[in-house]
Amino acid sequence: MPPAPFRTDDSAASAQAPPGPALRARRVLRTRWWAGALLVALVFAALQGLAGPRVAMNGDAVQYARVALGYLGESPSEAAVRAWDAGCVSTGDAARRITSVDPIRFREPDTEGDSIAACERQARHFARPDAGTRRYEQIFESRIGYPLLSVPAVAVLGPRLGLWATAVGCTAAAGFLAAALLTAAGLRPLSAIAGEAVFLLCPLGEWGVHPLAEGALNAAVLLGLLGVWWLLRRRLLLGGPVCLAGLVATSVIKYSSGALFATALALAAAGCALTVRQARHRGTLLLGAGGAVAAVLITAGAAAAGAPGSTETLQDTFTRHYHRSDVPNPWGLLIELNLRFWLYFLREQAFLPTLLVLSGAGLWLLMRGGRADAAAGRRTLGWVSLAGLLLGVLTVCAHPVVYEYQRLGALIWLPAVLGLPLLAEALLAARARARRAPAAARRAGAGDGGGEGRNTPAEPPGSPETLGASGR
Repeated sequence: MPPAPFRTDDSAASAQAPPGPALRARRVLRTRWWAGALLVALVFAALQGLAGPRVAMNGDAVQYARVALGYLGESPSEAAVRAWDAGCVSTGDAARRITSVDPIRFREPDTEGDSIAACERQARHFARPDAGTRRYEQIFESRIGYPLLSVPAVAVLGPRLGLWATAVGCTAAAGFLAAALLTAAGLRPLSAIAGEAVFLLCPLGEWGVHPLAEGALNAAVLLGLLGVWWLLRRRLLLGGPVCLAGLVATSVIKYSSGALFATALALAAAGCALTVRQARHRGTLLLGAGGAVAAVLITAGAAAAGAPGSTETLQDTFTRHYHRSDVPNPWGLLIELNLRFWLYFLREQAFLPTLLVLSGAGLWLLMRGGRADAAAGRRTLGWVSLAGLLLGVLTVCAHPVVYEYQRLGALIWLPAVLGLPLLAEALLAARARARRAPAAARRAGAGDGGGEGRNTPAEPPGSPETLGASGR
């Protein structure tokens, strides 16, 4: 098995001197990296608990609640009514929060009741079992993963809080998995935790806590990417099952995302094999071929199971949840809308290029040159991040909806999550090098009797030049 691309050990220092308290502490942190990552995840979940649900349940969230209540044994009509009631309560709560800080309306009588009444009038239309409503409901009945995960919380907390709590827990788990991926790649624990923090503080964390499937989906994708890393590092027996588990979980949550994820994995494997000589082995071949086959199998399996296909979901997009008549050429409209949308996206990024700058910087840190072994490891991790980015881009291409693209394409931030921690790694390496420099100079002087340092030791581990030379 080849070495992992990032050095995390202090073997040179420990071989030259007895371990002191600081070195022992670093060893404990290295072997218990998960404790720090778990603490960050728990703090994130606790802060979300203090904040509470910040957004109202939209129509998609109501459908997830309806499916979860059905799994708890409620009849279809009862589940629909209770789910829409929860959605209307959340709408009223959101209206109350906004009104309470409005400089004009905060002095007026509470409008929460008016908002709930308006929502209930609309809900009566959606709850009717007409053809359009059933088509909309069937899309979510095929996405069983998130409602199933939500069943325990929904049973205890009710539909609204149950969906939200499940999303928060999944997002915290996804952040933990980001730290696990960076640790598996060989980064120091503090650098890996920095990546976890970037994940939770960027739009991946923001959109993941909404009462929708994105939190669970991101966790499944991160699990799959952890397996991808191990496959690309020739750890087939470990990487294969983990990657497969992540792909299956993604497909159960959203089968369309599962097919797109498999496609992204195949493309990333091909790119990695073409650009990283050390990645040309059985693991990469298995990933590429397996991704291509999985994309076909997921699509065929969903069709065989009677799940709504891509054309049906496009009709949902272009008829605003079937409130209008079906369009005659949804695929042609999709191409035209994509051309318009991506031009809009580039203009938005020109105005505030936060996404392009941070993800671009992370990708550059991962793909830049350097020593052959270090650059190969970084680029391999770069292609892992690109698999997530490709999934985000493909998802937005399939649903180029201007008011939803930030949520649907949040995985475009993944290069920032996996690349920016390299800055923390470089800072920690410089600090370790500065801490060891006086002792190394004294040892060099003692070795040559006070001479001019003919026995000066090699570049210490963790320096920028040796970063990526060894590890797990």
